[in-house]
Amino acid sequence: MVVEFPPGATALIPSSVILHSNTKVQDGEGRMSFTQYAAGGLFRWVDNSFRTAEQFKMDDPRGKQRADEAASERWQHGLGLFPTVERLEERIRGHNM
Repeated sequence: MVVEFPPGATALIPSSVILHSNTKVQDGEGRMSFTQYAAGGLFRWVDNSFRTAEQFKMDDPRGKQRADEAASERWQHGLGLFPTVERLEERIRGHNM
């Protein structure tokens, strides 16, 4: 699938979940992008009340279990926010009418 973004568009891509790449540009064309990255470990550190998973589990086993369950649900919810290929195709067909 190829998704063409208009100039100035912002795309948020969970790169550990979705395989992605850029296409080549033709001679004389240019492309600029700005990429940001945040390590998943930083988010886990915050979710674990600013401690390692091992320390959190030792300090508060029930809290660690609740945090793990919430993280699993949050991950599934986050993925559900992305459109499916079918939904993208519907939108494309709707714009070409």
